[in-house]
Amino acid sequence: MATVNISLPNEMYKDAKKALPHRGYASLSEFIRDSLRKTLYPEITENGFTRDFEDSVLEAEKEPM
Repeated sequence: MATVNISLPNEMYKDAKKALPHRGYASLSEFIRDSLRKTLYPEITENGFTRDFEDSVLEAEKEPM
């Protein structure tokens, strides 16, 4: 894993820190990683799959064994 240092305007840093508990993040690093993930890989769902794959799994779930 790489370590990256970033500079943020003071207000952005304060707003991000305030947003952590409301958005369910434990740390600012987690918040930034998730934001990058959503920006870089918009086709991936929260569960880490493509929308098509997730939809097919949900459809298969409806079928009887």
